[in-house]
Amino acid sequence: MQLTTTEFDTLRDGNVTPISWAYRMSFDKAYDDNVSFFTLDSSVLDGIDVLAPDNNDPIQQWDKYTYAPYTDRVIYMEWSRELEFPFSVSSAMADIQLENTDNYFTPNSGSLIDQYILPKRPIRLLAGFNGLNIPQFVGITEKSPVIEDHKTATFHALDFLSELYTMPITETISMQDATTDEVLVEIFTQFGMLPSQYTLDTGINVIPFVFFDPDTNAGGIFRDLMEAEMGNLWLDETGQIRFNNRYNTVNAAVYTFDKTNVLDIRGNGDTNIINAVKINADIRELQVFQPVYTLTTGGTAFIIEPNSSKVFNISLTDPCTTVTTPTLGLSSVTSWFTALKTSDSTASTATITGVSLKTNSYTIFFSNPNVFQVTIDAMEVWGTPAKVIDKGIRYKEINQPSIDKYGEQVLVIDNNFIQSTSQCDSLAIPILQSYSIYAGQLELEVHVNPALQLNDILYIDVDDYVGEYRLIRIQNRLGDNNFTQKLTVVDTEIFNFFQLDSSLLDGPDVLGI
Repeated sequence: MQLTTTEFDTLRDGNVTPISWAYRMSFDKAYDDNVSFFTLDSSVLDGIDVLAPDNNDPIQQWDKYTYAPYTDRVIYMEWSRELEFPFSVSSAMADIQLENTDNYFTPNSGSLIDQYILPKRPIRLLAGFNGLNIPQFVGITEKSPVIEDHKTATFHALDFLSELYTMPITETISMQDATTDEVLVEIFTQFGMLPSQYTLDTGINVIPFVFFDPDTNAGGIFRDLMEAEMGNLWLDETGQIRFNNRYNTVNAAVYTFDKTNVLDIRGNGDTNIINAVKINADIRELQVFQPVYTLTTGGTAFIIEPNSSKVFNISLTDPCTTVTTPTLGLSSVTSWFTALKTSDSTASTATITGVSLKTNSYTIFFSNPNVFQVTIDAMEVWGTPAKVIDKGIRYKEINQPSIDKYGEQVLVIDNNFIQSTSQCDSLAIPILQSYSIYAGQLELEVHVNPALQLNDILYIDVDDYVGEYRLIRIQNRLGDNNFTQKLTVVDTEIFNFFQLDSSLLDGPDVLGI
């Protein structure tokens, strides 16, 4: 739950709650380096400064856009957050409808922002009580607005992390013995993000080999990393990207809902039973320095025309952590190539001007400075390949009593970031602990609490529903001077992960390493 002030909490829990909100948008995407966090007694309410829920949160790059206020044009705002089962990656979206009778948001209307009515416009959404607004959503519009009868303009937006999910990485990533957070930093750096824009736990999972080629979708990488880590990656309400490892979980209720603040409650019938976990992964081991590609005399000729350059592409059977650049002449202990003049096979020169190693390919850039053709007639490339050994991991763990009761409900995980059976245990056992028994989901309509966050543990005491529940979906709607909030929660059993040197053997903690 977001940190809030005593005044905010008093207004939230009072019998009369004077709701307030703010909507801001940057159509021109210009930066304002003077933006700072809201400071009590010095900042103007509903001004450009951002109310900080936590003094440790730094200003984000998207905080610095020159956001114009459009609060007075808001017809309604809807925003939601949801955890993807099994609850490792979260996403947020928003829909905002604005008054447009003057065609201010209509393309080609001649308005002041006419040239900027485009997709990918940053927005900020805040809500609270009596002008004490806290961040709710930071994101970017997906498309141009939907204009209806020149009266309204409706924008649909995704959070900035969801935007990253759709983007490809731009450079090869090759790492050894990397923790989850180290891989995340590598990806964020490629996207031009600064360390101040994310807060990452140290990953528990250590990945022996990480290989990704350019154009690999970042979203797929994020999901595989979180699945193997059993961690959580999300963009919080202030725009800070956060990663928690599996030890960093909320294990105590942060807020109570009872008959005084619940308007409606019902079971929705949904549940996710998992009583069998299958994990498949290829295990690679780094090999000694050895030939990884050979071109023999008599094979397909590689001819370089006079005074020209040519690219030689090699497909590698296994990804290599290192490859040595070939040198002209025969050798038995490192990479080499031979070059012959085509006309009479007299030895001649050829130059390597560059090389590029990707996951499963190695590219050599040749140059021929001669006035005649040159043929590369033989080559041997040496490197250190990471080869798949044996059959890899084929793991299965079950909860037999649950299977007897519900039938087998299998979760299959295909993930090469998992490289040991002990790591399989650290994933499967907590999953079975959490999902092998019926855990009912509830839907609640409540008195609004804008400070709630996904994964919060809530204590619910309404009629037959009593106990601790984990928050997995938040839906908010603000319009017609009415602020509604609907929550989806799942019955949860709170446990701590077993950790060496701190947990008791045969105690309540669940194996987590």
